[in-house]
Amino acid sequence: MQSYPDELTYDLVGAASEVLELEPAAILEAFGEYWILYTAEEGYGEMLALSGSTLAEFLGNLNLLHERITNIMPQLKPPKFSTKEISENQVELTYESDRDGLTSMVVGLLRGLGKRFGKNCEINQTEFRADSGKDVLMFLGKKINFIIE
Repeated sequence: MQSYPDELTYDLVGAASEVLELEPAAILEAFGEYWILYTAEEGYGEMLALSGSTLAEFLGNLNLLHERITNIMPQLKPPKFSTKEISENQVELTYESDRDGLTSMVVGLLRGLGKRFGKNCEINQTEFRADSGKDVLMFLGKKINFIIE
């Protein structure tokens, strides 16, 4: 229940990548999926349940979930999400973060959420540059199209 420097995450992913001979993105995706399913079983299930009874509702409430967590962990710097319903089976999720290099983990988190809600999901990413006038970090402003089959 405390935060730690992102460098520690990058170091752990780098070491796992070497040992397992897998790309760092694959490790982050696998960890993200595992983390959602693990936390739902190990004490955070109630908090997750409060964020929505459907996958689309949950995605729309991600910022509120992070706000609740920030009350417990004030030093947390959560990402921002916004959703746009494309069709009954497709949601466009925009992920923005000042923290570099964690987009693959978000993809894994989304896969885990799909499993949590019993949905077969396909995730497509398209990169865009925000019109903020400031430099965009490597993984800032990723649009992740989350397609629910």
